[in-house]
Amino acid sequence: MDLNPSRRVEVVPVIPLILQDYNQSYFPAPTEINKITESMWNISDGPIPSWLGFSGEVRGSYELRNDGRIPTYGLIGVTQNLQIFCPYLERAFNLKKQHKKSLGFDCSERIVYHASTPENIDSICIHNFNWRLFGRSRGHKHGQGVSFSPHTGFADLFCKSLNDKRMIEAKVLFYKSHVGYPCHKLPLSGYDTTESPNGNVLVKFEDSEFLPLRLICYQ
Repeated sequence: MDLNPSRRVEVVPVIPLILQDYNQSYFPAPTEINKITESMWNISDGPIPSWLGFSGEVRGSYELRNDGRIPTYGLIGVTQNLQIFCPYLERAFNLKKQHKKSLGFDCSERIVYHASTPENIDSICIHNFNWRLFGRSRGHKHGQGVSFSPHTGFADLFCKSLNDKRMIEAKVLFYKSHVGYPCHKLPLSGYDTTESPNGNVLVKFEDSEFLPLRLICYQ
């Protein structure tokens, strides 16, 4: 019996999910959520465990540290080689790696390089590389993501400046790659990376699959 006849409840039709409407390899089905007890959640008396996420990191905060390393990487006129210290981006990278492994993608890490300009460094160190800006400066020949190179000499070809140059050493998560073309908005199912036929370019497509490590200043 309805004790409040003036109340009206809108009936929303249930729309069944059609599995064929999405790529199940790229967007896997949700897994069961494990419940935790109140005692497990009440952790104020002890250290906050790392699995809770970004407990001590502040987004937008980073440091450039001079640790005394000046490797040249085969580049001419290296004046500074600074460590990029950003706990927030590092935590996001590690969580991304754990997530991919939980989905069956046993990723390795690869060291790569990305040429940039002085005015873009601050944004990269705070927010990481932005795959949404693909091809803004030099096109997206091997996929619509962030392009890197395992070789500093090749990455230098994409540096706009003639002197006062900037290059970022980064690490990326790598599972499996295929040759990419401008039409690729994402890798094919079962892959997470596209590349050039000769391997000089690697393209990554998802947030937090890359982590800036060092800022190289050279002329």
